[in-house]
Amino acid sequence: MVTSSGDGADAFGGRSLTVFEQDWWLEAVTEGAIERAEVFWDSTLVGVLPYHAVRKGVMRKIEGPPYTRRLSPRINAPGGKDVTRMSNTIKIITQLYEKIGDFDAYHTIIGDDRHLIFAYQMNGFKLQPKITFSSSADVTMETLTASMDHRPRNIIKTASRQFQTELHFDLDRFRRLRQESTPNDRNDYRIISRLMQTVESRGAGGILRAVDDQGQDVAAAVLVWDTERLYYFMSSRSATTESNKASPLVFHESIRLAKAYGLAFDADGYASVASAMSLQKWGLDVTVNLNVNKGSVAYEMLKPLKDRIAPPPF
Repeated sequence: MVTSSGDGADAFGGRSLTVFEQDWWLEAVTEGAIERAEVFWDSTLVGVLPYHAVRKGVMRKIEGPPYTRRLSPRINAPGGKDVTRMSNTIKIITQLYEKIGDFDAYHTIIGDDRHLIFAYQMNGFKLQPKITFSSSADVTMETLTASMDHRPRNIIKTASRQFQTELHFDLDRFRRLRQESTPNDRNDYRIISRLMQTVESRGAGGILRAVDDQGQDVAAAVLVWDTERLYYFMSSRSATTESNKASPLVFHESIRLAKAYGLAFDADGYASVASAMSLQKWGLDVTVNLNVNKGSVAYEMLKPLKDRIAPPPF
């Protein structure tokens, strides 16, 4: 099995960190600008909050680091009873945010952890569900295929006769393919290049591509993984109609790769209602993370106007 090396388990609490929460990832995507608040009780570390502070005009914003899909605080709340650990989690979250100082706007994404969810609510943060689709590591490929709608199954059968898939690390090929179908590609390939170099060195991902019988790339996806999950991180496709079959094949083979590695598969969100409805046909489970937001009074008053001028993405 291929997994990312190092930093896979939390320093306390025993929680396995996602690839996005590991120190090497955060350092790569922020060029070392990631900061960390820490809380100690009686010389014991009980909380760590990685955060990325930026200045936009006069505003200090705490944003999710680029290309980081989830960044939960790491909590080791003491207590022999669940009710005690819950109460202590609230206190630790309060103290962590006191450490980072005043901000005008804050955003992160956390996992579906009931202690954290309650602690954030008790500290005045707003939480909204962020849906993705996933498949547990213990669900076999055969079981998943049987649960799919007939339409993706039929496309995969046809596409598997037309295309071959292979794993590689040539980011330039991926970028050229993406820009065929996305002329206004706003990705920061300087960051992605630095990130992929680190991913490759750690055995924590790759680029899965589908090629035609001429050896030309038709569709591709960047995949990253940790000790528990493989994420369908970023995709691209050619401008040809053939890509309508090649893209589902790459998605299907990404799931198969996750199963081969003994990992859960995570579709890593979706961009539109149409893509969500398409993903729903694959027999995957709905998974919930949570957007966490908080803003100053001035920011909350200005945000509706800002969203009307430049609506946020779906």
